[in-house]
Amino acid sequence: MAKKLLLILIIAIAILGSTSYCGSRELALPKYATVAVVIPEYVSERPRPVPDPAAQTTLKGYLRDHGYTVKELDIDVADARRMSNNSLYAARIARTHGVDVIIVGEANAQEAGRSAGMIIYRAIIEVRAVKASDGSVLFATVMTATGRDISEDIAAKKALRNAGKLIGEYICGADKVRFSVAANIVSQKNFPWRFPQSYVGWLFTEELYEYFDKNLPTRYRDSVVLMGVHTSSDMSVKNDLGDLLRMTFGYLIFAEIESLKADWSTDRYVEYDITIRYSIYNNEGEIVYKNRYIGHREGFEKNFCKGIREVERYYGSVFQQLIRDAVVDIYNKLLKPMMDIVDKEKTAPPPPGPTRILTVHLITGEVYRGYLEGPFYVGEEAFLVDPNKLDYVVYIGGKMFEVVLLDGTIIKGKISPEKLRLRTKHWGTLTIDVDKIDKIETETSL
Repeated sequence: MAKKLLLILIIAIAILGSTSYCGSRELALPKYATVAVVIPEYVSERPRPVPDPAAQTTLKGYLRDHGYTVKELDIDVADARRMSNNSLYAARIARTHGVDVIIVGEANAQEAGRSAGMIIYRAIIEVRAVKASDGSVLFATVMTATGRDISEDIAAKKALRNAGKLIGEYICGADKVRFSVAANIVSQKNFPWRFPQSYVGWLFTEELYEYFDKNLPTRYRDSVVLMGVHTSSDMSVKNDLGDLLRMTFGYLIFAEIESLKADWSTDRYVEYDITIRYSIYNNEGEIVYKNRYIGHREGFEKNFCKGIREVERYYGSVFQQLIRDAVVDIYNKLLKPMMDIVDKEKTAPPPPGPTRILTVHLITGEVYRGYLEGPFYVGEEAFLVDPNKLDYVVYIGGKMFEVVLLDGTIIKGKISPEKLRLRTKHWGTLTIDVDKIDKIETETSL
């Protein structure tokens, strides 16, 4: 039941977040806006929020390092939780404190197991970015991360810190190619009851994510952002691809474990069989690569067996060897198509057509850069403006604008159509409301 509720929450967040997207899936956090971050965090063994939240602190630092102005807010726990569930209330708090965008949510960490003397914690972070002006959701996502240490407190902090870093990369990695990693179990038989499908799916996702993160070739490491995406046992790529894609940007690596079976000859000896269908999806939901893996492992399980309940028994087990066999094979098969994607993205020629780059400043403080798709009209006589001949545009009051062309021509009047389409380098095509434009400046290259 808890997993089903979490799935409903994830889908609700994703749907709310999707209402503010234009074009395919654009991450529209204004670069020059003042941002606040309020993400209380909890560790499963403690009923109250953790002081000095690691995920929130890490995300704030990441945003500052990438040019954002971050404002510190003193928000009590009740308001923080209310903001995470109510975007309009979050917007009201943001306006009260002079903030343009507020990032709200919650982070939770819980012990996931123990291995070789190390304590392992898993963190799940859910966030949404809310515009102060109208309460609209710019984006929303759910991600997972892990942390390891001999100390429980430090392991939990590391997991939460890594979760905050993932959200920072999610927001700030515009110049990188993003690959999100997710997994789902379709069928699982004869496993201990403490190993539900959702948990095994998370274990597989973490193994896959960590192996990719450690083994990516050096020349690609600075060009790629890897992110682990949380799914529940009820979320499959067949039925919920749209929701998965809304939680990610860029490419999605999805491993659907069609069959996972344990055949116990005795209480200790077991044969495992696994079949995985895995694919890379682009941001339009199209499959750009697909393959299948079939694996088998058998042996004596010293600790992990039918009657053992503790989840830490996974580490060092024959079952973990089965999962790692699959991960290594999938990595070797996926590496070339992934790097082909990176090379293609990095060497892609500029879009054809327009050559003048517009920098659009909105009255809300948001700033966007890109090519304007098609001409627009100004004034009662509908003067046609070619974006390639534009010098600048400035708002002068009411619904009136002053439009200046490169040859010195000045036209004053209303701009039509009421919405302009701006093709950006990283986020696809944005729809810009004319009545929200403050000014437009031009450049020569993007």
